[in-house]
Parts: sequence; structure tokens; C-alpha cells
Amino acid sequence: LLQLLHQALEQQQDEPLLLEAFHILDLLCESESGATQLGSDEAGPAPLTVFLPIILRHFQNPSNAVRARAVSCVNHLLNHVDVPQLVEANSEKIFEHLSMLANDQDRKVRKEVCQGITSLFSVR
Repeated sequence: LLQLLHQALEQQQDEPLLLEAFHILDLLCESESGATQLGSDEAGPAPLTVFLPIILRHFQNPSNAVRARAVSCVNHLLNHVDVPQLVEANSEKIFEHLSMLANDQDRKVRKEVCQGITSLFSVR
């Protein structure tokens, strides 16, 4: 499943596929067990170390819906204490990417950004 998600998120042309992939990843990040599995490095590098740069790259996607989903995924990760090392190691990068969207044209993206910044500072 993670390999398929990775392939779907790496491509940029098929917006419906991207949205579905982000929906699945968002559900994984939202659940405590899913976030724990994504943050686990028991069988090699933690999947989130691979997914986080891809998710952050989609903060610049031309689609409002894709940007909102990408920020939502990061927000769910920020709210799980099971992945603190990932958040700590990438907090500045996450903050930079969230800040770039602070004046986004889309209201839902801006709402997700506000939640993300609040979560990031409460985790730190």
C-alpha cells in the first residue's frame, strides 16, 4: 500500500489520483496506529522520512484541494506524539512551508495552515 501511495504522490498530472492518495495518507496520518506505523523505523527508514518531502512539495501544487490535503496530512502528523523525532527534525522546514501558504488564495488552505502553525508550536 505504501509503495502505491508513494507512486501516486510522486506524479503531478492526475489530480483525482493525487486527491485519492492524499485522502488515504490523511486517514493513515489521522489514526494513531497509522501515524505510529508511518513513523516507525523498525524495517528500515521510517516511511514518513520518505513521504514528508513529497507532502511538503505538494504545498506548492496548483490545485487548492491538493494543497489543502497536503497541509491536512502534516497537521495530523503534528498532533501525534508518536512521531516527535520526525517533527523535531523537520520543524523549521514545516514552518517555512506553512508560512508560504499563509496568504493562500483558498480559504480552506489558509484554515489548514493556521491549524498547522498552532499545532507546530504546541508540539515544540
